[in-house]
Amino acid sequence: MEVKNLSRIFSCKDEELPVICGLVSLSFRRDRADFEAHSALFNDEFINGYDQLTNEVNELVAPQAESLLKQAITKRMYETMQGLIKPLDYLTDYVNKSDKEFPLTPANFGISGLKLKIRSVDPEAVIDRLNVVIQNIENHKAALMAKGMKEDLLKTFKDAKNEVYNLRLQQKQIISNRQSVVQANIDKLNKVYAQLKNILGTGKALYKGTDPVKLKDYTFSELKRKVKLTTKAKNEKNTVA
Repeated sequence: MEVKNLSRIFSCKDEELPVICGLVSLSFRRDRADFEAHSALFNDEFINGYDQLTNEVNELVAPQAESLLKQAITKRMYETMQGLIKPLDYLTDYVNKSDKEFPLTPANFGISGLKLKIRSVDPEAVIDRLNVVIQNIENHKAALMAKGMKEDLLKTFKDAKNEVYNLRLQQKQIISNRQSVVQANIDKLNKVYAQLKNILGTGKALYKGTDPVKLKDYTFSELKRKVKLTTKAKNEKNTVA
């Protein structure tokens, strides 16, 4: 696919743009009488074309099938990481029992740091901390097994590391491919943003100094802030779930 070397004329994330456009479409339809009284340009053809282009851009930046696949990969990766908590509890007990054989605590063995990164849902850091834990197990394997540790516990950590690594790789590949597709169609994103600016400009002219509540609905910085807050809340909910 040929990637067009075009610059973005908008100052938000690609995936935020169609969301902002959708919010403005709702506000426009609520206030359509005011817009039509101001200019005959805001007719059915304009708003229908704007909504259609918004939908096309949304499918470009976040196609439904791809979004579902990313969600499934993310869910599996989080479950794999959360599944390490109990094995880490077992390992902690073996390390504590081995305090006379080697001078390591669960903290400098890497267990505490790994649990922290699991809870903060940081896959790259989890992989990094898993490497530390696995290496320490290998270095002190005989002493740990003398306290009851089984070979399967080491395998659990190695398998989890490979699983998280491969799932994260899949995520990155999907994101990279999507970025290439979006860049090849950046003119479409710029076009819908130009139409968005047209609506926002008229909205400001209509409501500045007369209706501060509606004015916010046509202020790009306010819209971007609202979308970021909504996205953050959604991500936090998904992480907890």
